[in-house]
Amino acid sequence: MRVVHVINRWGPGGAEKQLGELLRRVPLPQEVVELQGDRAGDRPRELARLGRRLAAARPDVVVAWLDRSQIAVAITVARNVPLVASIRGLPRRRGAVGAWSLRLALARYDRLVTNSVAARDATRAFARPLRLTSFEVIPNGVEIVPPRRAPAPSRRLRVGFIGRDSPDKGLDVCLDALELLGEEVEAVLIGHGVPEAVRKRRAGDRWTVFGRTERPWERSGDLDALLVPSRSEGSPNVVVEAFARGVPVIATPAGGTAELLADNRGLQIPIGDPAAVAEAVRALARHPAGAGKRAERARAYVERNHGWASVCSRWSRLLADVAAGHRRHRSRP
Repeated sequence: MRVVHVINRWGPGGAEKQLGELLRRVPLPQEVVELQGDRAGDRPRELARLGRRLAAARPDVVVAWLDRSQIAVAITVARNVPLVASIRGLPRRRGAVGAWSLRLALARYDRLVTNSVAARDATRAFARPLRLTSFEVIPNGVEIVPPRRAPAPSRRLRVGFIGRDSPDKGLDVCLDALELLGEEVEAVLIGHGVPEAVRKRRAGDRWTVFGRTERPWERSGDLDALLVPSRSEGSPNVVVEAFARGVPVIATPAGGTAELLADNRGLQIPIGDPAAVAEAVRALARHPAGAGKRAERARAYVERNHGWASVCSRWSRLLADVAAGHRRHRSRP
């Protein structure tokens, strides 16, 4: 069985990280086709190029990652090739034309894969009145690493934010909370656009700040808590990565984050409430033993559900099932 993955382009994002690990760990012949040309005038040429690449590859299954790739594949791929859409968050094409393009594209797929129940339900709601094919929920995979060292009782808590500067990720809420906390904590902030946002606050001398990096956890050093004040999420990799490191998480229940925080695996805070973020940090400082127990529970959960062996096994079974089902369908008289 040969699998071809189509993605917008390689970058440091969560979808690319997941795909890269599947390429490395799933023992199947696989290749990646990247889309080119972001401008509208380039799209007909890009679709023709994609069609040629896929015809030459002769795939048994095509997997499209992210909505631009899903639209391109739905337009391009012949009807005799089974298609899988890997949905890495909440569908949000802007404008009526863009939204309907994605709805019609998703209806073309034989199987849809999401990384959270929230993303599955949001995609079904987005697609109405169209009815989509069956979904598989396969969580994001993560490397299980040695847990962090316990903090020294005498030092200030070191808290972190890892994410881009966008309203969805809530960096503004995080910065407001840190200003409320003042000298009570040390903070390290990492992500695309983060240094620029911090400079506007004129508070850069109080916080350690980095731009986008492919290894944010190496930059962050040991954290006593990860702050995830998101307004919208699918299933954030950064929360799973914190769990895998034994780092306590303070997060909103946005999207699939609520599933990750369930069973008291982290502290939940309301969306858009800097004072609640600050108070959650203070509560963690007052009760470090409780934070440690939550982190242990979260790490055990990740080991059971998000380890790469489990995630890759589920992907392998899904791809084999899609290909076999398509062969059975074609063999019917």
